Amino acid sequence: MSVLSPTGRAFACKTSRESIDKANSGLLDTGVIRWLLGLGWSLLAGHFVVGLVVDGLREQIRAAPEAFDDAVPSTWEPDPRIPSWAVGLIERLFFTLAVAFDVSGSATAMLAWIAIKMAARWNRLGKPDAPGALSIALGGLVSMFFALTGGAICRGLIRP
Repeated sequence: MSVLSPTGRAFACKTSRESIDKANSGLLDTGVIRWLLGLGWSLLAGHFVVGLVVDGLREQIRAAPEAFDDAVPSTWEPDPRIPSWAVGLIERLFFTLAVAFDVSGSATAMLAWIAIKMAARWNRLGKPDAPGALSIALGGLVSMFFALTGGAICRGLIRP
């Protein structure tokens, strides 16, 4: 294929779609790009999507008059002493690395972590809060999904 330059001279263009795909594939095979994409997916995309899901669930809970009593604080309201974004970031980083390095029992550990988080908050104010527990469980599952898929991208099991 030849292309005309601005001066009118013809020159050969050897760039094809196949060579671009081959070059991109070579970058992904180095591992650095794969790891950056996997960690970015898990930590950054996971942070924003989990926030949207949990905030959306909590807005739905607040909209139901029988589920939210303003006189009694709910067990699922964030503890101001422990930033939930930091807990989510650390848990996604930990489990992303566990999946990326193929640590045995990673899936079991993910579900156990969600159970531990729920158990720690279940009777925080003396009474169980089923809607709040559901928002915590679903937020944890979404967070673990991003950790799992981010780790799979780092390992090369999922090609972006």
